[in-house]
Amino acid sequence: MSLVLVSRAFSDGLQRLTSAERQRTLSTVRTLHASPRHPSLHAHRVLSVTARHPAWEVYITGRSLRLIFSVSGEPPTLRLWFVGSHQILASVRRCPFDATRLQSVSLDELGA
Repeated sequence: MSLVLVSRAFSDGLQRLTSAERQRTLSTVRTLHASPRHPSLHAHRVLSVTARHPAWEVYITGRSLRLIFSVSGEPPTLRLWFVGSHQILASVRRCPFDATRLQSVSLDELGA
């Protein structure tokens, strides 16, 4: 996978995490980038979302910290939409998933 795109909500959520949570999140992002279907991610669709780019959810720490992402295009592009507690699901349901508002970053820029 060549590109990683991040939303403002993801960047803001990442900054609010503790150092340990941020490290676990970035480790998950590295795994997603290498293999979005890796079994250790236990990724599942966010069923309440009907978007052009279907949203997926992974748990980062048990079930308390979650990451919402999508993968689409050719070559495949990883889009990171949200990171945070269960409460982010309310934001996901309202999100237009507008890919034009995402910023392209490298894994190094994320700290991953």
